Amino acid sequence: MIYAISGRSNPGAKLLSGVEGYNPFPEKPGWTAMASMPKARERAAAAQYNNVIYVAGGSDGKTGDSSPLKTLEAYDPLKNTWKTLASMHTARDGPAAVTGTDGRIYVMGGLGDSGYLSSVEAYDPVTKKWETMTSMNTARGGPAAVLGPDGQIYAIGGQDGADTLATTEIYNFTTKTWTLGPSMSVGRQYPAAVTGFDRGIYALGGYTPLSGVTDSVEVLFAA
Repeated sequence: MIYAISGRSNPGAKLLSGVEGYNPFPEKPGWTAMASMPKARERAAAAQYNNVIYVAGGSDGKTGDSSPLKTLEAYDPLKNTWKTLASMHTARDGPAAVTGTDGRIYVMGGLGDSGYLSSVEAYDPVTKKWETMTSMNTARGGPAAVLGPDGQIYAIGGQDGADTLATTEIYNFTTKTWTLGPSMSVGRQYPAAVTGFDRGIYALGGYTPLSGVTDSVEVLFAA
């Protein structure tokens, strides 16, 4: 199933803890309400490992536009239950998350208590502990992240507090370093990203400085 997790409603602008699952198969298509998260939030990041969905950070909206969270919660679709796990080292509103080739959940960037973040941390579902990883070169709030077909993490777009970013950074698991990759043609805040069956890395939608919210799509074919 495809899961939509928390966010903010419109109209009403109410923070949500609700979760819905979409069944794409023709025998029984449609959305179903699932167990709600323990805490309402928006701009959280999610990644899946071993049939469990991990949701990190976000904002609970208690103080103005942003109130960054450190929390990590895990959803088991087979049991339809949530569990609260060890919190991150750093509170992050609007981070990105992706599962690495080492089976850990990598959470990067976002808006922290004192500004936009370049820092990265990884959660190990086996040891249930967080480890601080090499920081990105650029602070990014609202980036997208995806594991590319070459087995590297791609952090795409976002904003640094002054500019909307078109840049991409690539994390190499062997060297544990970030390097700059090809930039998009336009800066995007809060895009979505996915690796396609054609091995292309797709950046979809988001907010751009010239046209506002966009439906445009770009693709990068990694070497």
